[in-house]
Amino acid sequence: MNALDPTHLVPPHLLRHFPGGLAAAGQLPATKPRTLAIVGTREPLPELGNFARELAAAAVAQGYVVVSGGAVGIDTAAHEGALEAGGATWIVSPVPLGEVTPLENRPLFERTLASGGAIVTRQLTSAILKSSIYFRRNELLVSLADALVVVQARHRSGALNAAKHARDLGVPLWSVPAPPWHAHACAGSVQLIENGHARALWRVEDLLGAPPASVERSSLPAQLPFEAVAILGALSQKPTHLDEIVEQSGLSSPEATVRLLTLAGLGVVLEGPPGWFRRSR
Repeated sequence: MNALDPTHLVPPHLLRHFPGGLAAAGQLPATKPRTLAIVGTREPLPELGNFARELAAAAVAQGYVVVSGGAVGIDTAAHEGALEAGGATWIVSPVPLGEVTPLENRPLFERTLASGGAIVTRQLTSAILKSSIYFRRNELLVSLADALVVVQARHRSGALNAAKHARDLGVPLWSVPAPPWHAHACAGSVQLIENGHARALWRVEDLLGAPPASVERSSLPAQLPFEAVAILGALSQKPTHLDEIVEQSGLSSPEATVRLLTLAGLGVVLEGPPGWFRRSR
């Protein structure tokens, strides 16, 4: 049997909003679990791709299923973050079961099924015009979510269409603020916040109610900003130069410096000699 063939009927809770029918492959529970949808651009900034991955890992650690659209970019980062953390993820596909788009993500689709996740689609045939399949996919994706996070959206972005469905369906909507030096690449995300359509996601605990499990935080401040957590992986109690931190974290030098200074202000990072940083605990 093809790994992407349907394996069972879609549970009734998924059919409520889509009487036209859905198809699924993989493992879908009979009752809806807690779900977090993560979406964004196909060409993300490296630090926001990392954020999507870490947010997904934090979500599955709190018992959520991560839902996204299986596209390259933020979608892939979210799915992979969930899988790498040992959690479940659902791919909401714009094409019928047995087909994969984009083709380069076929291994991701197969890993999702092998890891106890699922692929869901409302596209039962290939007859629908291609221009509308992504809008139909986004409506289904949002309908499965308890909350939607737009990690990065440009001025014209499919993620903004998902955000519109969230507003229409009353699904809580969050958007990640843009660093000022990358505002042009996150114009859609910023617009959602400025227009009052989405809450700004400054800290992961604001959304999930707990810090990411992937970071040992027993001795860290409770209000440690989530955007600063990612850089801790590049640090140890041995001094590390800023250039090496930049290389390991994938951040730009200004971004890494801002996060390091944030952590230093919280007493988590120590600086010295100039340009060298280490964890304090």
